[in-house]
Amino acid sequence: MTEQFEHLGYLGFFLASFLAATLVPLSSEMIAILMLRRGFQATLLVASGALGGYLGSLVNYYMAKYGGKLAFSRFFRVEPERLKRVQRAYAKWGAPLLFFSWLPFIGESISLAGGLFCIPLPIYSFWVLVGRGVRLAVLLWLVGG
Repeated sequence: MTEQFEHLGYLGFFLASFLAATLVPLSSEMIAILMLRRGFQATLLVASGALGGYLGSLVNYYMAKYGGKLAFSRFFRVEPERLKRVQRAYAKWGAPLLFFSWLPFIGESISLAGGLFCIPLPIYSFWVLVGRGVRLAVLLWLVGG
């Protein structure tokens, strides 16, 4: 599957990052590393990946903002206590918690909670874009970009 994304170049990495930021299980990090090792520019990978990841997280944001209570109670079966814990984390740490929306396994929950708790879109956008951009830049720097 990696080859299909790589074949599309930076657009392919944008799409992979978009999908990975939603509820689709996909590792955009591995695709980024492979593309870097095959000669793609780190700067353009960071830009396309951060933008794709941000736009993918917006799917989660709006899904939660406009259908969150229904989705969490009916489809995701999130226990009320777990939702309260996330709400307490947002109350304690605020919007900077969105910086970590890139984390595996819990990142989607963080971006969903941003919509559910109606974090203003400019603030949401800032923290998600910064977090995703920094994460990709550090990752590619560590592997030799």
